Amino acid sequence: NLTAADTVILHDLDFNPTVDAQAMDRCHRIGQTKPVTVYKLVTEDSVDKSIYDIACRKTQLNDTVLGNLGKKSRDTQAAVDIQAILTTVLSSYQPTPTTNE
Repeated sequence: NLTAADTVILHDLDFNPTVDAQAMDRCHRIGQTKPVTVYKLVTEDSVDKSIYDIACRKTQLNDTVLGNLGKKSRDTQAAVDIQAILTTVLSSYQPTPTTNE
């Protein structure tokens, strides 16, 4: 019975933050009366930390693109991240000069 659960422990984070969000949402079922606590276990200077950082950036980008900027602290960083991502993407699509030999 998932409504009895009030704690989520994420020990193996995913590159796709929606997978982790789905795991957290499972505790927020109809009938849940208790506050839900989520723990993300991340070790500093590890692959998990890198995955966590990437997932956070993806979440920020997703929130920005979809207009879900609920946290003011994300505004500036998200704009910088989006600009950097778009610059990288656009530069990869620039035609390269070719020579006919």
